[in-house]
Amino acid sequence: MLKQLTRVSGLLLLSVFWIPAAWCATDWQPYAQAINKSQNDPRQYQAITLNNGMTVLLVSDSEASKSLAALAIPVGSLEDPNSQLGLAHYTEHMLLMGSKKYPEPESLSEF
Repeated sequence: MLKQLTRVSGLLLLSVFWIPAAWCATDWQPYAQAINKSQNDPRQYQAITLNNGMTVLLVSDSEASKSLAALAIPVGSLEDPNSQLGLAHYTEHMLLMGSKKYPEPESLSEF
């Protein structure tokens, strides 16, 4: 009886952890190109491509005391429409302006 209970609980635990992992595994693919990094860099890197086409770089640093998220958009002033010159620069200021949590304009970069 105890042996059967152990098997059933083992299968239950396996399904609880394996099924969500299987669902997640279909939402991204490993990035095809190798990541070039310094041999002196102890951090671990993994690049993935999401189903929506976005490339994500995951960096694991066991020495880090804070986490960080960054977004790089490869668009600049050359993409400004003729009717709205300066739009990219204005958007940059809007992104880096102060907020309730970071009231000073430069406080996000100081984080």
